[in-house]
Amino acid sequence: MKLKYNNPQKKVSAWGSVLVIGKSILNILWIFTLFILEQTGLGFSKVFKVAANISAKYPRVSGLGVVIVLIFLFKSISLNDLPEIQSIPGFTQKSHSGMKLTKEGAVFGIDISQNQGDIDWEKLENSNRPISFVIMRATMGIDGEDTRFKEYLAAARAKKYILGMYHYYRPDEGSEQQAQNFINSVELKQGDFVPVLDIEAVPEEQTIDRLRVGLKNYLRIIEEHYGVTPMIYTGLSFYKDHLKEYGFDRYPMWISAYTPKRRSDLDIVTAVMHQFEENIQIEDAIPDNTVDGNDLRDLSSLKKIIIGYDNDTTLALK
Repeated sequence: MKLKYNNPQKKVSAWGSVLVIGKSILNILWIFTLFILEQTGLGFSKVFKVAANISAKYPRVSGLGVVIVLIFLFKSISLNDLPEIQSIPGFTQKSHSGMKLTKEGAVFGIDISQNQGDIDWEKLENSNRPISFVIMRATMGIDGEDTRFKEYLAAARAKKYILGMYHYYRPDEGSEQQAQNFINSVELKQGDFVPVLDIEAVPEEQTIDRLRVGLKNYLRIIEEHYGVTPMIYTGLSFYKDHLKEYGFDRYPMWISAYTPKRRSDLDIVTAVMHQFEENIQIEDAIPDNTVDGNDLRDLSSLKKIIIGYDNDTTLALK
């Protein structure tokens, strides 16, 4: 007589295989979900928060997915990779030593503040990234001045970069005093960018309508003093929510947007300048921090926001 018996080891192995396959499927769904969230324009930081929260709650299900997604996102940041956008004529990739600009023929530059710390301008000039312009923070609010502004300005002028200076607008401080702070600190020259207003924050002590009044007053004072139309820097959401169709359309726009979907937004495509990345490492020229990467729509856009530009002007692009 043959004895029949069940092998519990085989049952355990089979059940274990089912669990592994199930977890793999869940991880794939998790990765896909995070990818969709990133594509909607939430941005890397918010996706990371989502990943961390879900990982804490469901560590067995999402652990592998989190690791893979973070690797994917960090790889995306380091490569600064932009997809080709087929629907808009002239909107294609252009490679600059591994970095992709938004548009064919775009001119690349960086913006800096005291947060960048020490800059080796010799190494910056000889970097493998073709930097044609440098925009730096000069002032903040009614009485703030960037602690590195004068140092950066002298060094950048010596290297003959096309230069720009911006004022960080504090929404709950007086517009006239803020304009005067910038005027007292900044002397613009022929060949510089027009003055730039940086507005990113909403007020806490006044309404958005009152903020718009203050911004227009600031821009009016700056335009009257320098004799040129200022440029506005802001984020894409802030522009859409608070500036677009509210009487700011005559000012050149410099808009930040970092995710692929937001980069293809029509307001980005038509902006004079696009800040497309906030984590660019420029070799060892700026060892303490990364910088923001910007591209101008095309050479004609650059000419429109250069002080004193005319048909006989030659721009020294690096």
